[in-house]
Amino acid sequence: MQTSLFCACAMLLVMSSASVVAQSEENKQPADPQKLEGDCPPAGKTRETPSAQDWRYMLAGSRLLLREYADGRRLEESFDFCSNGVVYNRLKTRDSRHNDDAFAYGVSAQQVSGIWTVVEVDGANHLLLRKRDKEKRLLLEDRNGATFLNGKRYFMLENQRCY
Repeated sequence: MQTSLFCACAMLLVMSSASVVAQSEENKQPADPQKLEGDCPPAGKTRETPSAQDWRYMLAGSRLLLREYADGRRLEESFDFCSNGVVYNRLKTRDSRHNDDAFAYGVSAQQVSGIWTVVEVDGANHLLLRKRDKEKRLLLEDRNGATFLNGKRYFMLENQRCY
């Protein structure tokens, strides 16, 4: 009984999320081809588990933020997870170069929206991001209270965009 109720709620969530994603597509927001395109890598069986459900409860209404600095380049990536299944992924880079005669500075920002969920594959939790017919799976880990996506440390913050 509990499983069938969850499946019905998940179907409703996907249908309502699809309409929100369709609305955001009308805004002509630029897509980030490296973030949400490409097929998911082949893996074992995807299962609904209590661990994956715990991750969904924890991520809903939160923001994951990554900041990296190297060689004059600053990268900032954030994921805003809404409780209705919508995710907003923003990638922002700043780059500066200089030598004795010149200085150059550039800024780039891209935003992609889609839907999200957490699944367990072969005993490990994965964040599954979908945009249209494309999806990407990221390894989701908790290491001593710190959140990692595909081995990179993300900070968990309160999401001001949606709940």
